[in-house]
This record gives sequence, C-alpha cells and structure tokens, in this order.
Amino acid sequence: LTRLRRFVARVFLPHAFPSSVSADYWPYQRLIVLQSVCVAATYVYATHALLTALGVSSGDAVALSATASWVLKDGIGSLGSMVFAHLRGTSMDTDPKRAKFHADCFTTVGTALEMATPLVPPLFVPLAATATAIKAVAGMAGGASRVALYRAFAQRSNIGDLTAKGYSQSV
Repeated sequence: LTRLRRFVARVFLPHAFPSSVSADYWPYQRLIVLQSVCVAATYVYATHALLTALGVSSGDAVALSATASWVLKDGIGSLGSMVFAHLRGTSMDTDPKRAKFHADCFTTVGTALEMATPLVPPLFVPLAATATAIKAVAGMAGGASRVALYRAFAQRSNIGDLTAKGYSQSV
C-alpha cells in the first residue's frame, strides 16, 4: 500500500510535493479532481447525445458502440497525458521553448493521424486513441511551457493577464 501511495504521488503530484507548492494547492486540487470526475461522467452522456443528434439511433447498438469507442479513445488520450506528465513534467520549467516547439510538432502529428482515420476505418480506435494521446501530450506541454514562458515575460506580476491575452491571440 505504501509503494502504491508513493507511485500515485509521483504520477499525480508536483515534484517535491508538498514543499514545492503553497499551502492552498492541495485543497484546491482536490476540488479540481472532483470536478474533473464529474465532467468525465457527463462527457459520456454528451457524446452519446451528439451521436444521437447526428442520426445514430439512441437505442441502436451502433450508437452505443460509437460512444464506447469515442470514450475509449479519449480515455487512452488521458492516460497518455498522465504518463507524459509523470515522465517529463519538470522539463517544462527547464527548457520551455523546446517544450513549446515539441508541443506544436506533436499537435501536427496528432492531427495528421486523425485525418488518416477514414483511410483505415477498422483501425479507428487505435489511430484515434494514439492521435488523442499525442494531442493531449501536446496540449499539456504547450500549456505548461506557455506558463513558464509567460513567467519570464511578466514584469509586473501580470502572468494571468499575459496568459489570458496569449490565449486570445492564438485563435
């Protein structure tokens, strides 16, 4: 049990936790995890509703299969981002420019894989899951490196403003 707790802590908590974060980090993160679980549960229903709206009958086995495939694809993507965060999370602070460049490259590769899915329909789930995992890693690396870059740019404790304006500029 102790080994499992250490493993979970290494995967999900920042390096050198709790000394590397402020005292209000953990109470906040607990609420964020709860919110994420609720969002994930509603996402399954929303995906099913979207597929139904596209004409896939809600009682149809095809709708259930499509929903399961979509959720599996996204679940594998989330798993990929968790593994990446565990293995490379601290590198976002040491070389944010390189991390941002790699994130942009990963986004392109993930998008190309998604575009290839119609070419081989039987491989939809593995291709789409791989694409989603790559794009999830790209999103994480891009976001984390962006924060590190903006921290360097901020001159007046205005990292929030820089981040917000950066997102609005990247439409």
